[in-house]
Amino acid sequence: MIERCNRRVYLSTLPSSPADRTAVLYAVIGSLLLVVAALPFVRVTFPSVPAFIASYQSSLAVVYIITAVLLFSQFAVLRSIGILYLACGYLFTALAVAGYALTYDDLFANDGLFFPGPETTAWLYMVWHAGLPLFTLLYAISDPGRRPFRTRRACNRAIALSISGVFLAAVILLCVLTVGHPILPVLIVNSKFTLATMSAVGLVFLACFLSIGLLLKRKQPSVLDVWMGAILCAWVFEISLSAVFNAARFDFGYYVGRLYGLIAAGAILAILLAETARIQLRLALLMRQQARDADSELNAYADRERLYSAAVRSSNDAIITESLTGTITGWNEAAERLFGFTASEAVGQSIDMIVPEDRRNDALSILNRVKSGIAVENHETVRKSKAGRLLDVSVSVSPILSGTGKTVGAAKVVRDITDRKLSEEMFRLAIDSSPNGLVLIDVNGVIMLVNAETERLFGHPRAELIGRSVETLVPVDLRTAHAHSRTAYTANPSARRMGARIDLYGQSSRGDRFPVEISLNPIPTRKGTLILAAIVDISERKRAEKAQRESEQMAQGILNTALDGFLQFNSSLVVTDLNRQTEEIFGWTRQDAVGASILEIFANVETDSVSWVAFMAYLDCHEHETTGTRFEFPARSRAGHDITVELSLTKFLRDSGVLFNAFIRDVTEQRAAEAQFRQVQKMEAIGQLTGGVAHDFNNILTVITGTIQILADGVADRPQLHSITQMIDSAASRGAELTKHLLAFSRKQPLRPRDVDINDLALETAKLLRAALGEQLRVNLEMFADTWSAIVDPSQLTTAILNLALNARDASPHGGTLTISTGNLHLDASDVPADSDIAPGDYVTIEVSDTGEGMDRATLGRAFEPFFTTKEVGKGTGLGLSMVYGFARQSKGHVSISSTPAGTLVTLYLPRSLSAEPVADEVAGVTPVQRGDETILIVEDDSLVRDYVVAQIEGLGYQTISATDAKEAQAVLDSSETIDLLFTDIVLPGPRNGRQIAETAVQQRPGLKVLFTSGYTDDAFNSDALQDSGVLLLIKPYRVGELAKMIRHALLA
Repeated sequence: MIERCNRRVYLSTLPSSPADRTAVLYAVIGSLLLVVAALPFVRVTFPSVPAFIASYQSSLAVVYIITAVLLFSQFAVLRSIGILYLACGYLFTALAVAGYALTYDDLFANDGLFFPGPETTAWLYMVWHAGLPLFTLLYAISDPGRRPFRTRRACNRAIALSISGVFLAAVILLCVLTVGHPILPVLIVNSKFTLATMSAVGLVFLACFLSIGLLLKRKQPSVLDVWMGAILCAWVFEISLSAVFNAARFDFGYYVGRLYGLIAAGAILAILLAETARIQLRLALLMRQQARDADSELNAYADRERLYSAAVRSSNDAIITESLTGTITGWNEAAERLFGFTASEAVGQSIDMIVPEDRRNDALSILNRVKSGIAVENHETVRKSKAGRLLDVSVSVSPILSGTGKTVGAAKVVRDITDRKLSEEMFRLAIDSSPNGLVLIDVNGVIMLVNAETERLFGHPRAELIGRSVETLVPVDLRTAHAHSRTAYTANPSARRMGARIDLYGQSSRGDRFPVEISLNPIPTRKGTLILAAIVDISERKRAEKAQRESEQMAQGILNTALDGFLQFNSSLVVTDLNRQTEEIFGWTRQDAVGASILEIFANVETDSVSWVAFMAYLDCHEHETTGTRFEFPARSRAGHDITVELSLTKFLRDSGVLFNAFIRDVTEQRAAEAQFRQVQKMEAIGQLTGGVAHDFNNILTVITGTIQILADGVADRPQLHSITQMIDSAASRGAELTKHLLAFSRKQPLRPRDVDINDLALETAKLLRAALGEQLRVNLEMFADTWSAIVDPSQLTTAILNLALNARDASPHGGTLTISTGNLHLDASDVPADSDIAPGDYVTIEVSDTGEGMDRATLGRAFEPFFTTKEVGKGTGLGLSMVYGFARQSKGHVSISSTPAGTLVTLYLPRSLSAEPVADEVAGVTPVQRGDETILIVEDDSLVRDYVVAQIEGLGYQTISATDAKEAQAVLDSSETIDLLFTDIVLPGPRNGRQIAETAVQQRPGLKVLFTSGYTDDAFNSDALQDSGVLLLIKPYRVGELAKMIRHALLA
């Protein structure tokens, strides 16, 4: 405070005001104007007045010494190094002025004192005028706030050393300038300045201007700073008048310059003296005010004594005074009520009378602190009453000071806090028993209270948390955001629950982060609003929720990746959930399906069907939960497609009602495939049956057709009998044709597939059809120009087209159009239905369509069955379409049929040939029966056929050896018998068929020729083998001419 007061008093520390700076500016300008006005007269000569020198120099020295004394005294108070520099400058200048006067000639001695030389006074003039600017420059450079002298002793030492140093420097310079004057440069030659003079004056001017610039450049120049700037300006003006522009001693410039310098030097002295007078006036005022304050304080002290006595008596708190030895010296009425001791009983006794044994060290420690002058506030401890009851009290102790400030005793204020402690204990037990963490904070987020659960949750001791920021309990990366949220909440506090919509986290002392849920409640108090936060660790709940979410996601993932659909609905048949497969099966989006009825989803349910009635009955039964109950019924997708679905239904009983989980499988294709498979099995079984019958029937027909010709030749001269043989031959031929159809259906007929130009075959067949069908049915050909060749038996294909045409004729009683179309088709794997047995690849298609009456669904489903016909009895065998079906399948192709009331379309798919050119048809011709004498091994299991064949071959001149099976044939092959031709049936009993016998025979006898015969190939030959030109096959039944021709052909091959 004293330092701040000094700063307001002294001009060296008092900041200059605009008025101060204006006054200085006016002084400088006025001085400059005076100097300018005096310049024309500076060289005017005046009479010599030696007394002027003595008076002027003495006055100037006195002014400088007084100024130096005042500055030294100011330094002793402010201890500013700059003031010390300035005081030294004035002292040095005063000494230089005194030296100048002492060495001046004709003043104190004729030639001056101290034996000066002719240049001594001139050099002393330069030293005198250089000293103050240089020391002022040091003052300007120094830091105004720097005070290296902290103690008065150090300050006094600095003053003494400075004065001594200045005197020593002055004496040394005087000695140099007097005794050593011969070595000094000459300053004046013929009343003119030398270069040395100009240099010295220039340095003085430079020091002045640098000092002025530095003083004015200070951030906040003091009053002394601006006036020192003015003094240095006057310094420059004085030198200019008395040394630069004047001509010699005692001219106008000489007198005016020195008088101007004296006035300027007195300016600072006047300022400092005015400052000293102001300080003395201020001191007198302060002393008068202090006397008034002392009287007022004495009166106030007496009043306070009276008030204190009244307050002590009326205080609800016990007020006790004691000596430093612990003896009670004061005891008010509240102390009597609290402890039970009267004042007369307590005063003079030791304070230990109310201190329990275990608290006496604590009481002694408090008394020792008071002895040191330290007050104790609200120290909670335990004291005992006269009755021995322990009391919870709050003790505040203050030292009692004597008039000299010495501690002479202690004053205690004791407050009974037993009830408060009990309430606090009950409150603490209540909050510590809370299962939630409780944290009480103020509006600044400072923790004021925590409970035991908070300690457990966060791992911080209670004492460590009290007084810390609540952000201590928040993860580091969330603290900034939490602080912003807390500030926003405290601006508008309200009871609310947090963490329900966003995740909140706490952080334990170990750095572990855990999720929490927080409820906030503002509590208004006299000290402001407090916030109570109830914190619940929801880690277990979060883990459970995460496990549930993962379980639900896993379940949803399983449902969405399951091959079956999933549909959940309630007892009102309203859909509550479904997966993507269900969306794909029924064509409903999840958004549309949820909330819709399952009746809308299933759409095409036949509500009177047995399966639907059972399904609805199951839904109406709410007695118990069931799992895995299956139902199947037709439905319809949203796109209008009829589908068949299978449901595996599970019922769950819930508090909210019944839920049904249905796993749904689209079995439309499966049921279609099963029906197709059953159809194929049926057709295969019928084929096996018909093939076997045809085989046996062919053997019979072989004998009949062979022997009837012999019989016909024998009765050629008897017309009646000859006509009978012709009837038998015709019937046998019809039987052979029937067996061909049966074998074609069963895919057992021997085929001779080859490369066929389908367009050419269709063209030739159309010619035959126009003749056969007449004008009843118009035949159209639509042939694709680049139709591929196909691998097929041309005669069987012609027969198949003919059968289709005849069926078209019968289906068109009123006439119509028959269209035969050809084309190419490539099937990828994606184009072939899963339940189809057609292989991907290139196919040639032949479409035969009519405009007849068509077939219904039931008829269409049985169209390829043998012997199935819608014609009248005797007008159809029912083998036409079955023959086409078997032929297409045996040719490694396929056949499809579709029908509407407007007509029927049958499409044949035949495998494409990769040969460059189709094979031309053989030209049939009539050749005579050829004979021979070679040996033929005949292998035939049917005895009638074997006997017939042996007779016929022997009748042609050949030698024969017969065998009934492979075993007998092998025995003949192993013998030395000569054999030229092996003539074997393909289908034989036993493990080896005719083909296997032929392979063994050719290996044993490399030159052996082979001729096969069969009306039923079984699996011994496929179409590829028969297509090989090296395989010769005679198809049963055959005639003698065909037999003779094939034997010779085989022998010559």
